[in-house]
Amino acid sequence: MESDFTPLEQYDSLARRLGLEKLFIKREDLNPSGSHKDRGVWGMMLGHMDEGVSNFVISSSGNSAISAAYFMQKSQNNENNKLYIYISPRMSNEKRERLDEIVNDNPNIEVRLSERAKSDAFAFAKESGFRLLRASVDDRALIGYGDLAREINNQIDGDLSYHIFIPTSSGTTALGLYKSFKTDNIGQTREISIHIAQSVACNVIAKKFDSDFTPSDTSLASAIVDTIGHRKKEVIEAVKDSNGFGWVISDDDLIKARELLESYTDICDAGWDSLLSLASLMKAMKTRNDIKNAILIFTGK
Repeated sequence: MESDFTPLEQYDSLARRLGLEKLFIKREDLNPSGSHKDRGVWGMMLGHMDEGVSNFVISSSGNSAISAAYFMQKSQNNENNKLYIYISPRMSNEKRERLDEIVNDNPNIEVRLSERAKSDAFAFAKESGFRLLRASVDDRALIGYGDLAREINNQIDGDLSYHIFIPTSSGTTALGLYKSFKTDNIGQTREISIHIAQSVACNVIAKKFDSDFTPSDTSLASAIVDTIGHRKKEVIEAVKDSNGFGWVISDDDLIKARELLESYTDICDAGWDSLLSLASLMKAMKTRNDIKNAILIFTGK
């Protein structure tokens, strides 16, 4: 089972407002399950299934769980596969409703609420032998985001260079894009700069670049949750090598980004996590004069 291509939409009015020549938004929020997590989660599950694994467990703040459940629900010949999902009781109502709609009493999927979702998923995997799905350490996830890089490269015309702004939790998406554009030589004739965007509540990678923020215990961008950063060193090196940057975004930044988006585009339902990309571009335009063409990754609802 493969994800369909998602649109790469061009917004000239918003580009002019920001002082850019070209601005595109990659609508990963229009993936089948509603987020870019389809790329990494499906890559992991398909890869493990090819190796004979049939039972999985995942902990998630929302979108990864939804992607895994959607994969189980829609993939063929999964009667013998099992998926256990550990989620926090504080998952947003909107994401919980989407998850419940997909699960819909599927006997092969069980959702478990836990205040310690990550550690309980670890413990269950160890006891049961189920394969723990962790995009933050599983390089199979990078393959899916490599596909995203190739898709973007095929959708943009000419040899122009682009700055790509990516909402980031573990950094897997950013690293997958970098590896494909740079190491695998996707789009050899253009330069691609990788920018990561994190929140004031969770910024273990971006704070290595950006100190212009006030830390907070909470953020509207609730899917940015990785406080460990297993890929931190690799992501930092990738961002630096590509002449990108890391940006830490406040709730005020997100609110301003939503107002700007709704004023200059027809997008009226962007999720807060997706808006990290626009907010980081807005912040970047205040301090950098080398950004002429930009691509925003809208990661999910």
